Amino acid sequence: MEKLAICAVPFSVEDIPVIVNLTKFKPGYVVDSVVAPTGLGLEGKDIAVIENRDELGYTVTSNLNGSVKSSDTVLILSKDKYDPLYDYAVKAIEEAIRQRKDIICLLKLDKETMNRYKEICCKKNIGFHYIFEDKLPRVSYEDISEPLYHPYAPVVFIGELAENVQGYEVFCNLVKLCQDKSLRVSAIGLERANGLFGFHTIDFSDIKGELSNRVYRINKYIRNIEEHENPSIIIIKLPKPMMKFDEDVRYDFGLSAYLISQAIPASFFIACCPYGFFSEKFWKPISDSFQAKFGYEIDAVHISNKLVDNTDEMDKNRLSFVHMPTWKVQEIIEEISDESPFLLGNLTDLKYMDRVVDEIEDSLFHAPYGLIV
Repeated sequence: MEKLAICAVPFSVEDIPVIVNLTKFKPGYVVDSVVAPTGLGLEGKDIAVIENRDELGYTVTSNLNGSVKSSDTVLILSKDKYDPLYDYAVKAIEEAIRQRKDIICLLKLDKETMNRYKEICCKKNIGFHYIFEDKLPRVSYEDISEPLYHPYAPVVFIGELAENVQGYEVFCNLVKLCQDKSLRVSAIGLERANGLFGFHTIDFSDIKGELSNRVYRINKYIRNIEEHENPSIIIIKLPKPMMKFDEDVRYDFGLSAYLISQAIPASFFIACCPYGFFSEKFWKPISDSFQAKFGYEIDAVHISNKLVDNTDEMDKNRLSFVHMPTWKVQEIIEEISDESPFLLGNLTDLKYMDRVVDEIEDSLFHAPYGLIV
C-alpha cells in the first residue's frame, strides 16, 4: 500500500519529536516536507540544527505552496495562541483548503473557527481531522466517599525540571520501546500530537473546581482508561515542570505534579533536566524531596543538551537555552554515569532508553511466576 505524503507546518523546536515519531506511530504516512517561514534561518537545513544535534534526516523548507502541492495531507502543528507562528499555521490551513488537501489539525482552534473549517472542508470533500482533548469525568458524592482507585498496571511518570528539555521525545521513545516489547501501553500527556499517535491528550494542569474533586476526577479518568484499555503499563508525561526554577521562572510551583501524585501513585519516575545538572549533591536531595512531596523517588535521569542561558534577559519569566553539541553530552554522561545512583543518560538515544526499559521490566514486571502482561 502506497504511503501518504505529509507536509508538516509550521515547524519549530518543540515539533522535533512529532516529526521523528510520526512514521513510527503512523506507518501509513511519510514526511514529505517540513515547512517553517523565512526569517528563522532554517531554510535548507536539517531540523536537528535547531537543537545542535546530529542530523535527523528531515530538511526544512520555506516553500509553503509547493510543499502543500506535493503532499497528500497537511499536518498543522500545534502552536500556542500567542506564538508568532500561530497565524502562519492558520495561513497553512487555508492554503491546504485552497489546494484541496486533507488536513490533520493539531492547532487548537476556537469552536466557531473549527466548525467553519469543517463545514468548508465537508463541502469541498476535503478530509479535516481535528484533534480533540480528552475530558475529565465528573465525580459524584458516592465517588468521593470511596477510597481512591489504585491502578493494577504500573505507572511511569515523566517530569521535567524546566520546560522543553526534551520530555516529550523521552515520552515517545519510552512508549514505542514498550510497544515493541509487546506491552499494552496507555499513554497520557498534554501534547496534542498524542491524539494523532493514538494516545490520550489532556492537560491536567488546567482543571477547574475544588482541589479534592480534581484529585478524584483524575483518578476516575485513569480508572476509566485502565478498565477500557487493559494496559500492561501506564505512561504519563506531567504537564508542567516539577517545581519553580527560580523566583522569576515559577511555572505552576509544582502544583500540577503534586495534584497528579495524589490522584495516581507512580511506580517509576524519569526526570528530564537541562545540561549542567550533574552532581549527586544536587540529585540526591532533589530525589529525597520528591519522595517527601510526591511519594516517589527519581529512578532515571534524562540529561538534555539544553544549557540554561543566564545572559539572556529578554524575558525573565522564561528560560532561554544554548544547545551543547551531542558529543559533549555523551562525554559527560560517560564520565559520571558509573557514579550516579540513578540510571542516567541521553534518553533521546534509544541505546540509553533501552536500559531504562530493561530496568522497568526488571523492577515492575518480573515476578517469581514470570512476566506480567
